[in-house]
Amino acid sequence: MELKIIDSYIENLYLYNFEITKKQNAYLKNKVRTINTKTGEVLANIATVESKQKEYIKTTEQKVNALVAIAKSKDLQPIFMTLTLPSKFHPFRTLKDGKIIENKNYQFIKLEYAIEDGYKELKKIYRVFYKRVKNFSKEIYFIKVTEPHKSLIPHMHILLFVQADLLPIVKHLFFKVCKENKLQRVDFDESLLIDNIENATGYVMKYVLKTLNSKDEYFKNWISGWRKKHKIRACEMSNLAISVEVYKKIYYNLPKEAKANIQKEIKEKNQSFFEYFIENCEVHQTIINYKEFDMDEE
Repeated sequence: MELKIIDSYIENLYLYNFEITKKQNAYLKNKVRTINTKTGEVLANIATVESKQKEYIKTTEQKVNALVAIAKSKDLQPIFMTLTLPSKFHPFRTLKDGKIIENKNYQFIKLEYAIEDGYKELKKIYRVFYKRVKNFSKEIYFIKVTEPHKSLIPHMHILLFVQADLLPIVKHLFFKVCKENKLQRVDFDESLLIDNIENATGYVMKYVLKTLNSKDEYFKNWISGWRKKHKIRACEMSNLAISVEVYKKIYYNLPKEAKANIQKEIKEKNQSFFEYFIENCEVHQTIINYKEFDMDEE
């Protein structure tokens, strides 16, 4: 495979994202119509793909803040890890002098197959590792960010929070699963954020914003196409006491005065809205058993 194939594929991803975005904006424009009942005037719907993406970034940061705060309150240790796929997924390799050559171990006919199968493989490797860690403790939280190499093959950055006494076990399990899957380029750093866990939020968001909110419009659009085309999730996290959907329903339906009062309180406590809602809200589920009703009763 020649390097120019990568450039060509990036151009296709950019065009793919352009077309998908155009369709999504058309859908959002027609999804909700606000009508002035007195004049009959149809008001424009301001929702766009760009506004939804900004909302996603803001919500992600809120949830990351909440998760880090919970980990800190439980005195959990942060570990930063990177998973990179085995040699067979990489079309190129870089020599010590910086020269890029074709990788003879590459096993895919098409680049898109390597990307999609590679993403599945990364998720499988992480899932095995995570389940093994869970055998030793249920008190674990994670944040995962997936992004592409220059070759467009995905790799995964992971911030894991565990009990300090589990560090040796977690490290052993991590390198064990890496060895089983013949992973050569990996990273495991338990000291990166140990002195200041508050930096964890900024550290994670650096990776999220790098690809979702880049000032380089061409880069931002082709990488968005890369995610959409190959169904790759930018950022994944542990479930918290309230879901993102519940958080958004509460946040966007708060009266202005209530939101302003909460804003003042969380600023004093150095909290996020997500943290505040977790502390002060309960989610109840109502299940209706229709068998209890006689639907044929007149």
